Amino acid sequence: MRIVGQGVKRIAACRWPHLPAAFLAAALLAAPARASTGTSITAVQQANIDSTVAQEMHRDHVGALCLGIAGPHKNLYARAYGTTAANAQFPIASITKSFTAVAILLLASARVLSLDDPVGKFVPEFAPARNIPLRELVNQTSGLPDYAQQSSFAQWRQTARSPFEVLAHIASRVPDFPAGTNWAYSNTNYLLLGLTVARASGMPYERYVQSHLLLPLGLRATHFAGDAAQFGTASIVSNIFDVMRWDQAVFANEILPPPLSQTLFSAATLPDGRQTGYGFGYFLRGMDGVVVFGQSGNVNGYSSDNETIVASQTHIVLLAKANTLDLLPLTKSIVQIIALAPPHRP
Repeated sequence: MRIVGQGVKRIAACRWPHLPAAFLAAALLAAPARASTGTSITAVQQANIDSTVAQEMHRDHVGALCLGIAGPHKNLYARAYGTTAANAQFPIASITKSFTAVAILLLASARVLSLDDPVGKFVPEFAPARNIPLRELVNQTSGLPDYAQQSSFAQWRQTARSPFEVLAHIASRVPDFPAGTNWAYSNTNYLLLGLTVARASGMPYERYVQSHLLLPLGLRATHFAGDAAQFGTASIVSNIFDVMRWDQAVFANEILPPPLSQTLFSAATLPDGRQTGYGFGYFLRGMDGVVVFGQSGNVNGYSSDNETIVASQTHIVLLAKANTLDLLPLTKSIVQIIALAPPHRP
């Protein structure tokens, strides 16, 4: 079983094409000429969405899927397809990383840590990362190998009893590249960040996230599960309603002050001037000219995708019982329906 983001294998170099700085700088300002306002989903759009989902589920043999669409202030559409209910709880896989990233920034806002602190200040046990700044972990520019992509991962995963036992399996691995010089998706980064949250806050990672993020936002359907290899990276179970509420809170600056909130969506710049297209737990990408922020992944037979259309702050959440299914194509189809459709005239 893989624990990966984006539903695909990671690579040693940059996985996503680097986006030009001008594109990233304009992302928060640009909007498609016919973009939805994020205030309603028409009956025609609903019918088109339902038809598209049904086709995708049939093609990919998906038995259960939940879809949620929300605007900045209210939920717009929620539906269950197949053998499930709209409020069903699913492992949300790598969407967990956005919670871990926000927890790190919350601790930074409280001056408990700095993004420039070395990992060794909080997790000295893992020698390969001791001198790497926390910022490189969050940005996925550390060069640390991804434990979930090691050939022996499936063999030892079930016997690993702690995150430190997970890290021990890659402690002798050569880095993919020097920290800060390139980009590669690695679950190792966020496992280390989970440990950092625990050490810096003085409480277990799960308790900190629960008390500082889940409870204040009323995310009562969200909890933790999974094995040591999912710690900080893919350990959250939730439903579409809680994930939509999470998206609304993040984009409305309910959790972090605006300067730090913007950090979540600021792609790292590499020494050669390339921008990575990845912020703090979020990818920045274009879908047919529509700029979206999001994260997808799969774990233990479940797949997820969570994307936000930047111009309208429309949030799209997909949770499915389907092993290693890439939900991005379905999300792209939904984005086309709700963001690129002609304006509705009653």
